[in-house]
Amino acid sequence: MKRICAEAIRLLKSGESFVQVTILASSGSVPRESGACMLWLADGSIRGTVGGGSLEAGVIRLAPQVFEARNGQTINIVLDGSDAVAAGMICGGSATVRLDYVDAEVRSNLEHFEALDATIKSGADADGTVYIFGAGHCGMALAPVLSALEFRTAIIDDREEFANSSRFPLADEIVVPQSMDLSFADYEWGAHSYIVIVTRGHVHDQLVLESALKTNAGYIGMIGSSKKRESIYKKLLEKGYTQADLDRVCSPIGIPIDAQTPEEIAISIAAELIKERTSKRKTAPQV
Repeated sequence: MKRICAEAIRLLKSGESFVQVTILASSGSVPRESGACMLWLADGSIRGTVGGGSLEAGVIRLAPQVFEARNGQTINIVLDGSDAVAAGMICGGSATVRLDYVDAEVRSNLEHFEALDATIKSGADADGTVYIFGAGHCGMALAPVLSALEFRTAIIDDREEFANSSRFPLADEIVVPQSMDLSFADYEWGAHSYIVIVTRGHVHDQLVLESALKTNAGYIGMIGSSKKRESIYKKLLEKGYTQADLDRVCSPIGIPIDAQTPEEIAISIAAELIKERTSKRKTAPQV
């Protein structure tokens, strides 16, 4: 939603109206879950996706009518039989989809998206905030990937020459604490808090990990080899941390794909975070 919101603001500021397509509810085997959003423009182009296939084709056929009538419609699309096969699914499903005309001449529309954008950036309505401790090569490669995946990102490093908007233009937040562990008191940690430890060395990794284990963050991951991990774990056990504490940590961080470069490591970490976020969404209470 972060990228869709930013694009909506850009379009409205340029005086371009559009149709907003949102999946309100879904069941069975459908390409995207509820909340997925797409913008349809007057020239027939789209921004974002609600999953492609026959579902998306259906709303694209209807969007010009909504745009011309300048109204809104709620429709139910059933994917069954040949539709499901065409969408690459084994079983069918259904989705309730809302199409709304968004008029660039109505000031409140821009105000709505600007308010939503501010909420997303503040983290108040974030589906997941990734706190990247370390603004070096790996952190710099990881941040834009996570932003593209609709994660909210916070960059934390005690070196201002590394943690700055020039290096991290897409970051939602950049923090330069006096010490890497001091920023922990500034946040309310929860199930949708993802702590990624990619600092510049063992000492800083251990310092951040000690503080991370005192939080109830839903995910804690630390970069490094198995040998480095065991060395840090041994020191933490000697300091009174338990094996249960250490079992919370994903280390070496990321999906095992033999990643070596910062860019490969970023993909590996991002994949693991996608898996964690999807798992949390599936287990979240339905309202």
